[in-house]
Amino acid sequence: MRSLKSVRLKMPFQTIDTVNTLVMILVGAAAIMSKNSSAESYVVAESFMELKTSAGRAKPIYSVLEKGESFSLLKIRSDWIKVKSQNDEVGWISVKNFYTAIGEYEFNEKQYHMSSKWEVGFAVGKFGTEDSYSLNTGYYFLSDNFFPETVISMDIVKASGTYSNTTIGGANLAFNFYRYFIVSPRIIVGSGLMQNDSRQSLVNGGRNIQLFFNYGMALNANVYKNVNTYMTVRSYSLVDTKENFYDWRIGISGVFN
Repeated sequence: MRSLKSVRLKMPFQTIDTVNTLVMILVGAAAIMSKNSSAESYVVAESFMELKTSAGRAKPIYSVLEKGESFSLLKIRSDWIKVKSQNDEVGWISVKNFYTAIGEYEFNEKQYHMSSKWEVGFAVGKFGTEDSYSLNTGYYFLSDNFFPETVISMDIVKASGTYSNTTIGGANLAFNFYRYFIVSPRIIVGSGLMQNDSRQSLVNGGRNIQLFFNYGMALNANVYKNVNTYMTVRSYSLVDTKENFYDWRIGISGVFN
């Protein structure tokens, strides 16, 4: 049975240089976002603004902001907004009441990402020199009071090449920065299994399964309400054969509660 090394084409130097350039761009974007991490502030224009303990009409009132007090937006969940007052009080207000409190009639939902718990996406790209497509799902299990927001996700990648087909199944831990911005960076680490099936026409062709570790970065863009586009660049390292492969993807995802 041939190993992965005997049936897979190596990436050309131009491709490696391109991937390294993309990684540098993503790192730079993350640095820029870090320098501009403060959320936009608003001022109460009406007589008062009530904050609830959590999202929901039946939830009790936690605090009342007076006219002239400032506050910032932390995140959006469905029709509710989590805010922080100038006195560091954190509470929730409905989108409708938010409009009324600041004296405006329209809220730019693209400016802040909806803070949902689940994420499902589809992407296409390149794994090494092979065309690939992938499905992924993730859950924000640390998001409300933890920075950066932490996501546990699983993805399945299928790649097809001249000499072999590759199937990848992995689990990842992602750290998402400033998800309430239109564009936000993400750092990804993970592990899983890679199955490589050689073409039957090859002599000694067969199946090879190996453990891998991967790391990379992603850049997410909130394009409409709970719809995102994203780009990821990752490096995969195989445990047995010590081979390394680069992977990049461009995709679309949806988030929901």
